[in-house]
Amino acid sequence: MGFQIEHFGVIPLVFPMAIMISFLFSLLGTIIASQVNDMEAFPTVMNLLVLPMFFLSGALFPISNLPPAVVTITRFNPMTYGVNLLQDILNLNLSPSNILDLVVLAVLIAILLLIGTNKFNKIET
Repeated sequence: MGFQIEHFGVIPLVFPMAIMISFLFSLLGTIIASQVNDMEAFPTVMNLLVLPMFFLSGALFPISNLPPAVVTITRFNPMTYGVNLLQDILNLNLSPSNILDLVVLAVLIAILLLIGTNKFNKIET
């Protein structure tokens, strides 16, 4: 697809980041599933949320080419931070912004974990 990995030694670093991103979106799906009464509506709601997040994350095209208003929206997109982190790891472009990406993902995971746990406790009682 036009991307070549220069150093295969970074592959072990990619897996924890991919797991972190997947955990974030699994938690998001769990929270939404606990709120949706009709399970047939769940995939529609998830697609309505995840697809725009994916398209505005920078995974398919550079964020720098987007209009300024859309770039502002991407700053609130958690997938943007995950994509930035994965791209920087694969390109060996480690910088202080990677710490921000990690912190944002970790804080969102913690928040979604607390919310998800609370929602499931209410379902069980």
